[in-house]
Amino acid sequence: MCKGYRELPHTADVYLEVYAPSLNEAFEQAGVALFNIMTDISRIDVKISMSFKIEAEDLHSLLFEYIRELLFLVDIEECLFRDFKVEIKNYNDKYILNATVKGEKIDFNKHRLKTEIKAPTYAQMEIITTEKRVVLRFVVDI
Repeated sequence: MCKGYRELPHTADVYLEVYAPSLNEAFEQAGVALFNIMTDISRIDVKISMSFKIEAEDLHSLLFEYIRELLFLVDIEECLFRDFKVEIKNYNDKYILNATVKGEKIDFNKHRLKTEIKAPTYAQMEIITTEKRVVLRFVVDI
């Protein structure tokens, strides 16, 4: 089963659809899509690794908080990422996401920033799960 993403039409912001065989892989692809919108991730080397944990009451909130945390790391740590490892568990009616992301500090001589993403939104957010794949659709504010 393939995984990937595509940009969907939107009048003002960036609307993404990511797909993968599992929920974990779909969230990983969301990271890939997000950073490919911002820059060419093939130019990001793996020099640092960061891990974080997020808890949420539902999957939509988990996706929102995951995107928000990735953007926070860009702003505060001044890093860009290319590799994403996500593990999601449902425990006591809560979703817990553990993520490890790998990349490097932003180097403006090396990394051409294409689109500045300001924040995730709940607008048009969808999580579609079938036997064969998971599709995430979400809009980010630019």
